[in-house]
Amino acid sequence: MSKKEPPEYDREQLEHEFAETFNKVHPEIQAKLEQASALIKEAVALSETHGVPFRPAKGLLGFRMSYIPSSLKKKFPPEFTDEMDDEWYDFWTSLTGAHGGEYDGWQSSQVC
Repeated sequence: MSKKEPPEYDREQLEHEFAETFNKVHPEIQAKLEQASALIKEAVALSETHGVPFRPAKGLLGFRMSYIPSSLKKKFPPEFTDEMDDEWYDFWTSLTGAHGGEYDGWQSSQVC
């Protein structure tokens, strides 16, 4: 069986076509990312307002990061200590799917 030779490309033409395609599509990609960013900011605002952590059902840019609102401990303070006890942590993580809590904000794990 003979191996097929890759087609030959004129490098200048290839670069021209790529640049043309990039310049045509890139503004639309950026607009979609701006829309997504605005929606994520809305989700974060809801989380902060209500003190509810969340983890997207679908990965964002390949990651399933959790968001832990700073308002969680204020709105739902742990009963016995200033730190989150294990039972409380297990409860809200099992309900929300979000993990973290050592600090507020976006959290990711190489494992999760």
